Amino acid sequence: MRRKFYKRRYRRRSRRRFTLPSLAALRKIRFRKDDPRVEAVSAAVVFVLVILLARAFFAPSALDFSLDNVQAFRVPGDDMIALRDLSAKYGLDFTQALTVYAAENSFFPTKAEPVSSAELEQNYFMNYSGVKAHFSDAAIAPYYNMLKTLTDEMKCFPVSGGDYMYGDGWENMSGEKFPGTDISDRENIRGSLAVLSMTGGSVTDVGYSKDLGNYIGVTAPSGDYFCYAKLDAFAEGLTEGATLTPGQTLGQATRLHLSVKIKNGAGKKNFWLNPYPFLRLIEE
Repeated sequence: MRRKFYKRRYRRRSRRRFTLPSLAALRKIRFRKDDPRVEAVSAAVVFVLVILLARAFFAPSALDFSLDNVQAFRVPGDDMIALRDLSAKYGLDFTQALTVYAAENSFFPTKAEPVSSAELEQNYFMNYSGVKAHFSDAAIAPYYNMLKTLTDEMKCFPVSGGDYMYGDGWENMSGEKFPGTDISDRENIRGSLAVLSMTGGSVTDVGYSKDLGNYIGVTAPSGDYFCYAKLDAFAEGLTEGATLTPGQTLGQATRLHLSVKIKNGAGKKNFWLNPYPFLRLIEE
């Protein structure tokens, strides 16, 4: 009952019309040293200064999430899509909103349940400035730059044709790290999926290995490396050094295994990153 009372009292006060006094009226005011209004104004000024200083000193100037956390990046795919759409609605930089959201959740080291778009809007976007204040611009810059590069350079979903399926498979059934995502034809029809380059760049590797089968490595202009493995066949005439455009055919597959290696990002170098959230984003 007490909580409801305070709500009712707040609503009555909020109806009162409030106007700022004019400069001329302020000049006429004379305060005595023992005037309680002086103490109130002084206390308000001190409070504001304390808040500003706290933000300056306690917002970390650098963040150092573990490599395991950054690699896993298990932000739910539905959250990625909602973040993009709500960023557009509120006129925010999507990559910045994504970076702050990831930082607030320690880069999602474990698989998480998605939240509804309405919940994300109410709990995150409607309080975005407050959440963002937890991190200085300098602190999130390395993570922002990495995510900005990826979201900018990934232009095309890596398969077309067939009835495919995929999921967040960063860990296998034993909990071991599985650096990549499998995209499989539901009917298991050999060669039914056309494999497409997600980015521009150049062909770095065309070959075969026991673990990867037939594979093609593509280096994007940023230096990030995209490995398309388990191919049933290569596209005709594709050789090392060839220049690619986004969406160019690389070969055919029944079950494509896609891996992404970041050259330099988040203050770290040459590490595999979970591609699943980005696949959900560009698939939409």
